[in-house]
Order: sequence, then C-alpha cells, then structure tokens
Amino acid sequence: MTSGDLSEGAGGDRFVQFLNAPLGAQYILYVDNWSRNAINFTMTFTGPVGCTVLPVQMLDFDGRPIDKHVELDWATGSEVNSSHFIVERSVDGINFEAIGRVSAAGTSLDRTDYKFIDRAPKDGMNYYRLEQVDIDGSSYISRTVNVHFQTTTTLFVFPNPATETLNASLGKAIEGTVRWRILDMSGRQVGEGSLTNSEGTTRFTVPVGKLESGSYALEVLEGKGVPIGNVRFVKQ
Repeated sequence: MTSGDLSEGAGGDRFVQFLNAPLGAQYILYVDNWSRNAINFTMTFTGPVGCTVLPVQMLDFDGRPIDKHVELDWATGSEVNSSHFIVERSVDGINFEAIGRVSAAGTSLDRTDYKFIDRAPKDGMNYYRLEQVDIDGSSYISRTVNVHFQTTTTLFVFPNPATETLNASLGKAIEGTVRWRILDMSGRQVGEGSLTNSEGTTRFTVPVGKLESGSYALEVLEGKGVPIGNVRFVKQ
C-alpha cells in the first residue's frame, strides 16, 4: 500500500509515502508509538541497507561566558550504553585538546542535562566540542560551539597629559602580537601601531608628538583585532 502523505499524526491511516533513498545516503529514523496501545513490532531491512542504533540522541549543546569562566551545557533525549563525555577545546577550531570529563547516564530514555565549567578559557574565541564515549570504547564527536571570552584588562597610561610619548602599562601580560590605535573624540583613528613579544607584553610606548592638542582614547587590541583595554588621555 502506498500513500501520498510524507508524515502523519495519530489520526492517520498508518501509511506514508515510500522514500527513494539514493545509494550512500544516510538517514535518521525516529520510531514513535503513534497510538495509546504499546505494540511490539519487528523492522526488517532488505537490500543494501544498514541500520545502526545511535547510542546518544543529542538535543542541544551550547556555551556562554560567565564571569571568569565559560559554562557549557548540553542535553540528551536518550542514551544506550553511554559511558562518558570528554570536553575538548580549541583556539583555532582545528586542533582540540581534552579539558574535562563528565560521566554519562548509561542507558536512559528520558532527557538528561549536563553541565561543565571551563575555569581557564583563553582570551578571544574558544571552540568546544564533545567526544561521547560508549561503554564498548567507541566514540562520536559532536558539533562545535563557539564562545568568545574576554577578561577585563586594566590599562594605565602616563604621563597624562602627554607631550611627545605616552607610556602604556597593561594589568597582565599579553602574548603574541599586540595592536594599539589612537582615536579622537569623534571616533576617528589618528594613529596606530603594533608590537610582538613572545614572553608577553606588559608595557610599551606610544608616540603622540604629532597629535594636535586635545583629548584622545588609546585602545589596545589582540592580534586578531579583539579589544582588550582602552583609556583616555590628554595631549598637550
């Protein structure tokens, strides 16, 4: 028997239109009890079709910066012989490292919520994914979520007012390339520069002798352009 509808609710005739599945395609089959009576049934696949029961049904996976940490949470709709989750982090979205482990529910047909806190996230963009490991040792990788994290960096400048040079001091060392730019009070950029220190930059000097007298803002950015601090100063 064939039917013209692709899906139906409990009031349907129990039949839906057949699916033309091309060779090599992958599908997820959800089986639900469409009536109130629980009836056992057997599913038989014919032809070159393989069926694998997924060990974990992931419902969602998300992350957000909170205070000095990044909080990750995810949920599963069902689990079959699930052992644990390995939380992995990357700063480039390519190379991941394990930063934590969370025990799984094992076998469950109900929603299960999980939470993990990364207490040492990197400044800038952090990429997270989950490796779900079964009891038999097989594993599956989740999708990746991106979380931008930025700690507050204190920026000091002296002398202020300045005449020829402005000395800047950061509250913490910044590794890699550090960029700076000077903005006037209308937001127009009137100066810029960069420096690189493999041991971390904490202090640097900004030339301001060519600026006209007035008020300005010094903004410091990481190499990728993420602002990490700003402060106002006066040029005499």
